[in-house]
Amino acid sequence: MRLNFRYEGDVPAPTIDQQNTSDQRNQGVQADFDGARPQDEILDRTVASPNAQSVLAVWHRAGDSDGEFRLDMYDAGGRLLKKVTADTMSAKFP
Repeated sequence: MRLNFRYEGDVPAPTIDQQNTSDQRNQGVQADFDGARPQDEILDRTVASPNAQSVLAVWHRAGDSDGEFRLDMYDAGGRLLKKVTADTMSAKFP
C-alpha cells in the first residue's frame, strides 16, 4: 500500500537572495562539505538558529531535480548533530 501526502503551506515559500547568502555560509559546515562529504553532496546555504548555537544546512545531491533539497543540523562549529531528512528522502517546494 502506498500513501500520498501533499502539504499545502499557509504562507508562501521563502525567497532567498542567493548573492547575500553565499557569503554568509557557516565556515565549519562548508569545511565539512568540502572535506568529509561525498562530492555529489552540494551545500546550498546555511541558516543559523536565533541563538547562534546550531546551524541548518540546506543541500542537494548532484542528481536531484530543481527545488529538491535535504536538511542536516550542525552545531555552530561545523559538527554534524542530526540528519533532518533521511538519506533516502528529500524535501521539495512545489
